[in-house]
Amino acid sequence: MTMKNVLKCLTVACLLAVTSSVSWAADGSSDRVDPQFRHLNPGEATNVIVIHRAGAPQGAGPRIEARTGIMLQKHFEQVNQSFAHLTELEIDTLANDPEVEYIAPDLPVHAFALDKGPESVGAYAALAAGYSGSGIGVAVIDSGISYTNCDYGVDCAPQTRYATNISFVTDLNGSRTAPEDGQDYFGHGTHVASILAGYGTFSTGFVNQWKIYPWYWVHGVAPGVHVISERVLDSTGAGTDSSVIAAIDWAISNKSQYNIRVINLSLGRPFTTSYKQDPLCQAAEKAWKAGIVVVVAAGNYGRSSPATEG
Repeated sequence: MTMKNVLKCLTVACLLAVTSSVSWAADGSSDRVDPQFRHLNPGEATNVIVIHRAGAPQGAGPRIEARTGIMLQKHFEQVNQSFAHLTELEIDTLANDPEVEYIAPDLPVHAFALDKGPESVGAYAALAAGYSGSGIGVAVIDSGISYTNCDYGVDCAPQTRYATNISFVTDLNGSRTAPEDGQDYFGHGTHVASILAGYGTFSTGFVNQWKIYPWYWVHGVAPGVHVISERVLDSTGAGTDSSVIAAIDWAISNKSQYNIRVINLSLGRPFTTSYKQDPLCQAAEKAWKAGIVVVVAAGNYGRSSPATEG
């Protein structure tokens, strides 16, 4: 083969490589794929969140599977999303499906915290006016809640307010079997629950039997609510988008059974795209549209640099 022919072959090979790498842009599906996936190595697979087309009827996930032949490991019907472990080629194929709105990475999330909660929202004045949140269900989507805590358990508090628990840390279908249950192995979720609903057992007369006489009552924002522990963070306080989305999906499905009126998300991560394409934002909006008040940690880093943290 002459040097001229060799150069021709190399040119053709380069053109094919470039054409392959910009296939998303060529067919318009690049708008439906997070740019992060363009850095995948050939054959490398990664966890993704597939957002279904807006307005698509329930069951879009199985229909997408049938059309593309690509398996999606978990469907979140209440929030119109699916979870999958895909290669770049599979992502490319999926992006062209008519019921796929956007394909996002399954990003890591971490615990966020706040102190002086009741004071900052006037909770003590609300309780004095008779508002305790009695009977309302609050789903704490976090690292779990200690179900032996006196503020919630029947042995110490006036009544049991720990309604139920479930974990999505290792099973997106949910698990209630210890140690994969709603028990807190990190501490953050119990801390958050105390701000939300702590009864302040050890600051009141409940401990007088041990001759401890506290002089004031320290309690959370709504000490009458029932707490639902949805564990999505592991023992290091870390989790993933898919676990949080699974928890939101479960809360919507079970809101009537547990009277879930509020979900709390004291966790977060940097953002990489518009809220219209962010799977966590979209799941939170679905919960809001289902009639649930969604409380989210926001602005913990202030107006920081880079702007994706703010």
